Amino acid sequence: IHRPKTGHGVSNDEVARRCGLFLNRINRRIYKHGTKRKGFRIASVAFLGNGPYGDHPHVHWALQKPSDMTDEDFEQIVKVMASTTKGLGKEFDVKPYRDEGWLGYMLGHGFDGWMESLSFTAVCPKH
Repeated sequence: IHRPKTGHGVSNDEVARRCGLFLNRINRRIYKHGTKRKGFRIASVAFLGNGPYGDHPHVHWALQKPSDMTDEDFEQIVKVMASTTKGLGKEFDVKPYRDEGWLGYMLGHGFDGWMESLSFTAVCPKH
């Protein structure tokens, strides 16, 4: 997350707002008008971290790729939306799920950083 030019940190509410915008843009890119008309969305779980000194807000995020999309296409959408969403930082590490280690890493210090507003199950078209 970009820090403002004033040098002061970004609030957790502002981080959640920017991340919500990012996620909405991903859902609109994948499901087009189905996001509004039918409530389609990818599954998401997010945890907020602030770094060891509390001044480096960042989000650990797991996003479920739609079953009809390749890993490469999904990664490209995530990277494009991340790089073009105003207020997000420039450090992105997109990796497909390989094992349960990612969950332990995301949880870090328990559920203190869980972002409930950005965590939900998928709603997608029937195939």
